Amino acid sequence: MSLLRPAAVLPLLVCLSASAAAQQPERLSTGRSYEGTLAAGQSRTFLLPLDSGRFAAGVAMQHGIDFDVTIVGPAGDTLGKFDSPNGTEGAEPFQVISKTRGDHRVILAALPEANGSGRYELTLRLLPPVATTPAGKVEQLLFARGPRDPGAVIAVVRGGKIVYQKAWGLANLAHQVPFTLGTRTNIGSTSKQFTAFAILLLASQGKLSLDDDVRKHIPELPDLGATVRIRHLLSHTSGYREFLNALLMGGLRLDQGEYIDRAEIIAIVQRQPALQNQPGAEFNYNNTGFALLATIVERVGGKPFPQWLEENVFRPIGMTGTMVRASNTAVVPGSAQGYAADAAGGWREVGDIGASMGAGGIYTTVGDLALWLRNFRTGQVGAPAFLAQMTTRFVLNGGDTTGYGMGLFVDRWRGLRRYQHGGADAAHRSQLIYFPELDAGVIVDSNDAAFNAGGIADQVAAIFFADKLTPAPALAPANATPAAAPFDVAKFDAYAGRYELTEAPGFVLTISRAGPQLLGQATGPPQIPLTA
Repeated sequence: MSLLRPAAVLPLLVCLSASAAAQQPERLSTGRSYEGTLAAGQSRTFLLPLDSGRFAAGVAMQHGIDFDVTIVGPAGDTLGKFDSPNGTEGAEPFQVISKTRGDHRVILAALPEANGSGRYELTLRLLPPVATTPAGKVEQLLFARGPRDPGAVIAVVRGGKIVYQKAWGLANLAHQVPFTLGTRTNIGSTSKQFTAFAILLLASQGKLSLDDDVRKHIPELPDLGATVRIRHLLSHTSGYREFLNALLMGGLRLDQGEYIDRAEIIAIVQRQPALQNQPGAEFNYNNTGFALLATIVERVGGKPFPQWLEENVFRPIGMTGTMVRASNTAVVPGSAQGYAADAAGGWREVGDIGASMGAGGIYTTVGDLALWLRNFRTGQVGAPAFLAQMTTRFVLNGGDTTGYGMGLFVDRWRGLRRYQHGGADAAHRSQLIYFPELDAGVIVDSNDAAFNAGGIADQVAAIFFADKLTPAPALAPANATPAAAPFDVAKFDAYAGRYELTEAPGFVLTISRAGPQLLGQATGPPQIPLTA
């Protein structure tokens, strides 16, 4: 599931000078491996001769060093930049569609904050013509998903019907079980919209109000001096502390599947000395609120949360392959096991995050999620007005609006209004997008911790709905370095602290200040200076 998001993304850029060893670029050819070493701040450039309209794809394996891959065209324009959340181990797949004939540059650049040095192994795999059909283009997009890798599944929905769907890879590596269209997979925080929907159903039945004090339904929560209402939980504006980050900073290893009991969530709130913000004053992405909402559904609905959703949402919509995993020890028949890359270049099993119910914890299929998107339009369960409530941006106390409604992010993407939510459990990744003006959407799920579900979903949408989209913004020129801006470092004291990365549970960025200098340190690498 998605974890705490740094405050609207810190207004900081790491601007470090990188020194690349002078060398004659080597020309790439398919099927051959190119190996070497990289240290922090170093880069290595390869030449890739291409005709116009070719699809080039390859994989750069990281062994003890974290680097990104940039593809630069003959005219110096950046055609693609690739940096998976694998860290210092695992595959960094890349691909490009050539616009003009000539030598393209493939640049491996070790991140400035990388620690020490390590090896790379670069292989160019494919040089076919660019696919001409949407299905062919998606196939090329997923070229790196091998038949013995963790799996992925993609579906495109239009007018309530699936117009494209396909699965890749394995749901279980130990038993070589294929990832199929019917494989149940953990969608992490994509689950939040179902929790919001459940609350709206109960409200429509007169069993609760969105303006209820949360303590009306969970009286054991402390009085922290201001009224936290149900709508504050739904909109990430409650002021309650993020229970996952609190446990992580206390030493809990979520990436190792350490157990979390649901009772710990209320206990954490009970130990909170004060609210982080006045309810409704600030947006702070917060799993605590949605876990508490699941408790409210149980107490008001009179049944365990998994049973209540099954009887009132999943079954009436026809989502027969969907269930809530009540704990990370519960059995989910026909489900995908989660995986992350290991230091030996293979895979390791990763368990689900405990106590995620309400904030995450739903296992489902792409077919069932297509039915869910259809319900957005038909209101077969609930009412069309529910979607309007879920996709109305929350208005903060000061009058500003957030980019979130109730269980869904709301924005515009390439000219179209978009409702979307991603999910990142410990090793599962998910993205669900709906374009109301097209009555169309994209569903992407995977059991690979490094799978970029959000980026893939955007690219699939660009493939299938190209005629409805405005042009994509151009990428920054290769090796562009933003100029340092003047600022008062004291204004950034509020950002000092520890931030958990949404897409990589267990990876913490620490921001601190030493006199006039801001410093950043990620899990593993040494401390580095930050420049505005």
